[in-house]
Amino acid sequence: FVSIQLCTSDGGVLAKRSHQWDSWKSTRRILPKVSVLVDFVRTELKQLKACLSLPKKTKQDDNGGGNDDDFGFGARLSYEKWRKQPQFYNALHQRYTAITNGGNATNSSLPPPLVDLDGVCYGKRVNRTVFRKQWAELQTENPTKVILDKNLHLQQAMIGRSLYTFPLEWWYLLFNPSDILFVCTEELSNPDTLHELALQLGLPSYNFSEVIAEGAYNVGGHRGYDKATSWEELITEEEGQENLTVKSSSSMKASSTVAPTEVSTTNGIPISEDLYNEVKEFVEPFNERLFALTGKRCNW
Repeated sequence: FVSIQLCTSDGGVLAKRSHQWDSWKSTRRILPKVSVLVDFVRTELKQLKACLSLPKKTKQDDNGGGNDDDFGFGARLSYEKWRKQPQFYNALHQRYTAITNGGNATNSSLPPPLVDLDGVCYGKRVNRTVFRKQWAELQTENPTKVILDKNLHLQQAMIGRSLYTFPLEWWYLLFNPSDILFVCTEELSNPDTLHELALQLGLPSYNFSEVIAEGAYNVGGHRGYDKATSWEELITEEEGQENLTVKSSSSMKASSTVAPTEVSTTNGIPISEDLYNEVKEFVEPFNERLFALTGKRCNW
């Protein structure tokens, strides 16, 4: 039995990522020396578009075959990386060749190509000072800013960690879908959901109502499971974070790559409304792909 818990956000992207950016609250005092959230979002979005794009219209060369330039490099690199693994070969080959032989993302009867998002989309260190290809242009244009060589797997994937369909497509190949329990995070405050989860895991019956009423554990800046944070406190903190975003917008205008007229409040995230909408538009089709895969829709 496989249990998968999805930690997502309103709209499926970023809105609850602010707790992973506690460093932003402290580093904004020393900006513009340190790259900030908006820098990482913009550069990663560009990288993911190059990696994950699929052709909307069929393009064929003179021999009737597809053009590798019609879709992102992620499908090709994933195929080359995993095609020798027997448990993945058939699915990899069928889905990849359906695209390269002139198919497209909308008319193929097969699912889209498998992509090892973490394994191929971000790449490795470029050189001693450029940690990822997606940041090369950012560092060249902003030589006074630095990117800390710490938790790179988190910094590189602020958006990618919300694209759950990509890792789960591999899981659904390896396991029977009936053995996978798909639970949206917002459902975990429902005692019935926790009862179902415990039952599937073979755990003894337990009254989760009292535990849920106490609040949440290990959320935001409250680390650990020894003490619950009340729902009222969490709501107050979230409202305070949104106010902090508004108050700090003036410093963001001067210190980040956001133009002064662009800064706005978007679910408490210190990025422009245009960028927020661009990210949301990019992520929504992958959320739909996830819901189709799992047969369940989350309230994102």
